[in-house]
Amino acid sequence: PRRSHGADFMPPPPLPPPPPPSPNATEVDEPDIDAVSSSRPRTVCNIYLLSLTIYFAVSLSTYFEM
Repeated sequence: PRRSHGADFMPPPPLPPPPPPSPNATEVDEPDIDAVSSSRPRTVCNIYLLSLTIYFAVSLSTYFEM
């Protein structure tokens, strides 16, 4: 049985902790109630997508430099 399944998988970089919600973080295009109720998952999703974008940009830049 091969055990090298986890060796080939490259884990994503650790995500930075989400910033504390500030009173000015309410979005303009939504009512306050919707912004408060949906601000937490959206912040986590935005941070995750941002880290993924940075991760792919760094990997692409290192790939083109080689």
